[in-house]
Amino acid sequence: CALYYVASRKMKTLKAIAATDRSDSGTKFMKFLLAHDFSSDRGRKAAEKNAYSLLRKRKYASAAAFFLIAEPPFIRTALDIITVQMQDPSLAFFVARLIENAPKTTTHFNDGLTIGGGFSLSSMGGGGGFAGSGDIGGNSIQTEENGVSFSEWTPAL
Repeated sequence: CALYYVASRKMKTLKAIAATDRSDSGTKFMKFLLAHDFSSDRGRKAAEKNAYSLLRKRKYASAAAFFLIAEPPFIRTALDIITVQMQDPSLAFFVARLIENAPKTTTHFNDGLTIGGGFSLSSMGGGGGFAGSGDIGGNSIQTEENGVSFSEWTPAL
């Protein structure tokens, strides 16, 4: 539950859900959320330390959520936990897509997300690739990396 809300950057909703949980762990989690600004260095380190503590306790989903709470989030670490420890690549793909499509804050989440073997999530559409990039009708798509436009390019044999 927490992993979904953290990955989709719905912190207000997560805080509201945590406020309704009257268990001991729920109240500790609520106090932790309210006590830290996760964009500051102190809050980021607190989230990271708690994530590693949860890893030692083998609470992998919670650890991944704590890695993602930080601003900017530890995306690769969280995805590694989900794919390797939880052995759930589809969940890792889902979380990566949520992060990639989440409302942007002052930090940038799209830093070339990959899941194992260099598979780029940007190529899957919805935020990267041809369908979601550039301005329509502009010249931003016509120039290659080496400075040659598509219409002037010829293959070298």
